[in-house]
Amino acid sequence: MKTGADGAVAVVLTSRRAIGFSALLGQADEVPVPEEEGLEAFQISGEVASVLTRRRAFGFSARAGRWAEVQRFQLGATP
Repeated sequence: MKTGADGAVAVVLTSRRAIGFSALLGQADEVPVPEEEGLEAFQISGEVASVLTRRRAFGFSARAGRWAEVQRFQLGATP
């Protein structure tokens, strides 16, 4: 498990999920992160947090109180 906090955001990362907490809204949101995706990095600054896995990138906003997700570009992948 990894944790971090800064400003209005706190994040808890487990082997199965990422949980973001918004101090501005007093609420939390979580997204599943399967073990096979592997956590590569995470960073927290002010009102936002980012989590990077092998397959996806997540961003948590304290103002929205939820995660946004995008698929990462993969070499050799066809659209």
